[in-house]
Amino acid sequence: MTFHDRGSMSQAPSYAAGCMILSVRTGRFLFSLRPDDVDEPSTWSLWGGKAEPGEVDPQDTALREAIEETGVSLKGDLQHLRRKEMSRFFYDTFLLTVPDEFEPVKTNESAGHKWVPLDDLPSPLHWGVTDLLGDYTAVKIMTKAVERLSGRPCDFDDVYIP
Repeated sequence: MTFHDRGSMSQAPSYAAGCMILSVRTGRFLFSLRPDDVDEPSTWSLWGGKAEPGEVDPQDTALREAIEETGVSLKGDLQHLRRKEMSRFFYDTFLLTVPDEFEPVKTNESAGHKWVPLDDLPSPLHWGVTDLLGDYTAVKIMTKAVERLSGRPCDFDDVYIP
């Protein structure tokens, strides 16, 4: 199933989406430290959130959320990493590549940020990131993107897999 397929979902989508943001120059990923007023506070996560009314494409949601949460006007191609189906909604994760690292604007959506290589992740990780890293196909897409785009080696065996 691709992220455009809705299967039997004929009503408005109930989904959320997010991005793993990759710097092409450094081969590092941007993580967000979740603030104290959300579920799973003080854990490192990707950039994302719930769809807003009228959004019908998880790609649009993922990019809007990344822009809102980083405070930076981001552009780039999104590559679908996976869809996680849960009891009441689904979550699509995308890989967003940007030319270089940038400094996110301070917003109430994040208590901090870090650019890190995929094989040296911050701790503690949000359960959703841990779950994503347990998906062999998603991690393989990310490691190959690091190697292809930045030239930085990223050995899959060195990546944290729960």
